[in-house]
Amino acid sequence: MQLELPTGMTDQTELALKLFGMLILRGHLEIPREVLMKKGALLGARVPRELSTIYQPRETYRGIARMLRISESTADEAHSRYASMYAGLNYLRWR
Repeated sequence: MQLELPTGMTDQTELALKLFGMLILRGHLEIPREVLMKKGALLGARVPRELSTIYQPRETYRGIARMLRISESTADEAHSRYASMYAGLNYLRWR
């Protein structure tokens, strides 16, 4: 995912847009969240190299945008551009 950042924006706006992109990507990944208690320690489930992707509705994008004080139109544009793409991948591979 590559965010096209408009020129002449503040550092705060640039940071918010970058966080928006990262949270959108995170929202499309099905990351194991199991936590095990073992001899007084908390252990997380092993994360596979290929993570399944899921579809996220427009309202998820809008909620992230509201939290970061980004316009709803930006959220709608991102949803139109990326939601189907991520869902269609079926999985993302990481190193």
